[in-house]
Amino acid sequence: MTHRYLLYPLLLLVMTQLAPLWHDRRWYRTQIIQRLIILAIALYALLVPGNEWWTAVAWLLFVVIVGGPRWLLRQATRARRAGNWLRAAKWESRAGRVIMGRLGWLHRQHARALRQLAWDETDQAENLLEELAERPLPSAVRGMVWLWRLSLLSEQRAWMATVTFFEQVDDWGTLWLATRARLIVARAYAEVGALLPALRCLQFVAISPAVVRVEQLYRQTRVRLAAMAGDTDELERLLDQRTLWRRGFQRFAAYWRGRCALARGDRAGAIKFLSRAYALTHPSDRGWRQALRYHFARAETADALEPPAGQLPGYAPALAAVRQAEEQAAPWRALMNFAQPAPVTLVLLAEICLVFVVLLFLPAGLADRIVNLTGNGRFTIQHHQWWRLFTTLFLHANWLHLGFNGLALWMFGTAIERAGGWGRMLVIFFIGGALGNLLSATFAHYDLAVGASGGIFALLGAYGVAVYRLRGPAHIGLRKRLLIMLALMVAADLVIGGLEPQVDNLAHLGGFVAGIILGVLLPARRRGVSSTAS
Repeated sequence: MTHRYLLYPLLLLVMTQLAPLWHDRRWYRTQIIQRLIILAIALYALLVPGNEWWTAVAWLLFVVIVGGPRWLLRQATRARRAGNWLRAAKWESRAGRVIMGRLGWLHRQHARALRQLAWDETDQAENLLEELAERPLPSAVRGMVWLWRLSLLSEQRAWMATVTFFEQVDDWGTLWLATRARLIVARAYAEVGALLPALRCLQFVAISPAVVRVEQLYRQTRVRLAAMAGDTDELERLLDQRTLWRRGFQRFAAYWRGRCALARGDRAGAIKFLSRAYALTHPSDRGWRQALRYHFARAETADALEPPAGQLPGYAPALAAVRQAEEQAAPWRALMNFAQPAPVTLVLLAEICLVFVVLLFLPAGLADRIVNLTGNGRFTIQHHQWWRLFTTLFLHANWLHLGFNGLALWMFGTAIERAGGWGRMLVIFFIGGALGNLLSATFAHYDLAVGASGGIFALLGAYGVAVYRLRGPAHIGLRKRLLIMLALMVAADLVIGGLEPQVDNLAHLGGFVAGIILGVLLPARRRGVSSTAS
């Protein structure tokens, strides 16, 4: 595999970036020009021999222009949540300078509003964001500005203002922004004692396909509402879920156990847990420390506490509706939540990497002999060496080959394992991969072919079947877009295989078709999959 293989995914990524911008091309003119420059450099490196270093230039530009702002904005979000407005403004301003154009200017204005907030000029900050939203903006950009303002109100703990502003906005621009807004306002509703509207917001979020992008935040909000309802059983059930085990979990759990005790009227328990959370909070985390001091004072000074909100007549049905929405959306979340590899997929990926590393450090003659005995090719059919159909799945030609296949196995193996179980994933990978390799060996163009791509394309075919089987009105549009995307991925791979003789198109195509057949024939997972997102 040559540097050309690094260019094909870059070209696809850039085209994917360009497609949504083209609808409002006058407003996104700078972003379109940036991506067209990357596209031109990548095409030049692809078509003109002897210019391999342009591949690195194209990827570097892509990382800086596309990845850089996202990283900077994540740092700004973390600083905002910690209550450090000046640091958040610094990161936001840097992101705006990298983004450039009108969109970059908008982010720099947001940084200006954050600085005003740091200087206690709250009204000026809100007025600035309101003025920005009144400009002629694409609907998605206007929704982003509205979300900035909603976040600003929430992070100041202005709960009633947060609820009022949310109810005034009719259109958030995109499903993703609407989902984020409902998560924010769910907290605000709960803080003002309106627990039932908060649960209705969470019901919308749970059924939304965009929840996979904010799974962690959604789970944290569920914990928040259970604690504020005084629902100890629900709180402990949620805290036991693995998605919440991350850095800072002990403080998080102690804080919400304290809030739950406070909601139930247990002052001693509230003081105990809130004191533990305060001890676990770093002095620089001003937002957490301020909230802890406030609720600690409530626990010490309140003369009487209201009955737990969980005792309200409508709480149980509302909570049941949220759980039902989670169950309905569980298949979708299982197919799309591959941020972390599933356990058996991770083991399989580790074994493939281990084989590659071991062969890399063996003496060259011994390594070549092992590959010649285990790789797929005409010997598979001529000498009935059927083990080659399976063993070749663990072999890779170089780091680049291993990297691409490893990433694809991570994504689609994880999706199939979480949606259908680890046994289903292994059967599809090995049987589908073997059938794809059999097709390649039958019409062999190579003396020796290696790689896990036959099994990976089998997983891709089964993934397409699982997506096609998704039901529910919330998934109709996304199911169509996903199936189109999968079809384009397969078509692009076949085109690349036609351009690059090293690519074993027969193994890919055979594995893909076998994966579709296995996806249809294998029995569906009987037990619920709602736990797979946890």
